[in-house]
Amino acid sequence: MAEAQHTLVVERHLEAPIAKVFDAFADVAKFAQWFGPSPRVPLEIFDYEFEPGGRYRICFHGESGSKDIVGGTYVSITAPTQIVFTWQWEAPHTYEGLQTLVTVDLTEKDGTTHLVLTHEKLPSTEAKANHDMGWSGALDQLGPWLARTHAA
Repeated sequence: MAEAQHTLVVERHLEAPIAKVFDAFADVAKFAQWFGPSPRVPLEIFDYEFEPGGRYRICFHGESGSKDIVGGTYVSITAPTQIVFTWQWEAPHTYEGLQTLVTVDLTEKDGTTHLVLTHEKLPSTEAKANHDMGWSGALDQLGPWLARTHAA
């Protein structure tokens, strides 16, 4: 019997207006400045077509020399409140070939933004925990990046 699918939810309250948070995902040059599980994991972007049906493909360069490549398609984009995209690791990643779904929901209140990231269809509790570390690391970098660029 197949194991049940798992869903990860990560939330952040960001001290920036919704348009600025949305743009941090939409603009590839801005995205490249903050995205990744850790500041010690450089990001290389191969493709980034931020539009419905557009593809993305990025590589995380691990400290040990590893290269983890993930890609997918933007399913829907509703500016500035929601981004939905598929997420699929390439070989030789542990979860290679498995297509999952990520939804980023943004709501604004008094010039700040509440971000809810939902990653669905993860195959196991371990996959959920691993992706939680990655997404949490990335979103932990987004807040300070927004603070630096919002103040500028």
